[in-house]
Amino acid sequence: MAVFVQYFNDDHKLNTENIYDRNKVAFTPFLVEKLMLDAKTYIPESNEPELTRINEQMDIANADLLLFPLILNEHWILICINYLVKKVHFFDPAIRASNSESVLPANSIKFATNNVVINFQRTCKVAEIFDRDLQNYELQVPRCPKHSNSPFQKYVALVSSFNKTYQGIHPW
Repeated sequence: MAVFVQYFNDDHKLNTENIYDRNKVAFTPFLVEKLMLDAKTYIPESNEPELTRINEQMDIANADLLLFPLILNEHWILICINYLVKKVHFFDPAIRASNSESVLPANSIKFATNNVVINFQRTCKVAEIFDRDLQNYELQVPRCPKHSNSPFQKYVALVSSFNKTYQGIHPW
């Protein structure tokens, strides 16, 4: 996944000629795992050097979409902070289509998302990247295509739902 994140970021830097392209930055699951720690015990200085390095390459402060892929017990999810509409999207390809309920408990979704957002915000402040109030962004859980148990199919489902949510002018 880390290799894909690097490829994604490099490709985005090289191929953003269209003025309508959204500025996107993806972070590695390794960093996201550290950002998921309980916000009460998280130490922002522990990830400041890594975030500073990423910011030198990708300009986090000017990104429209920040992508945080995460693997929880062999289950892929994607958290996206969307500056354009002031929302945090939680993509979960295992959401049950019949009642839009995740296989993860609602409190787990909120816990994971809140910790990533709060800890990312605090680390950006320490690294002097930006000082935005991301905690007031509304959490949304869009539907994703159902996936099989294949890791590749899980990845395809995440990318597909991400593209579907962010295509066009205002699909959200």
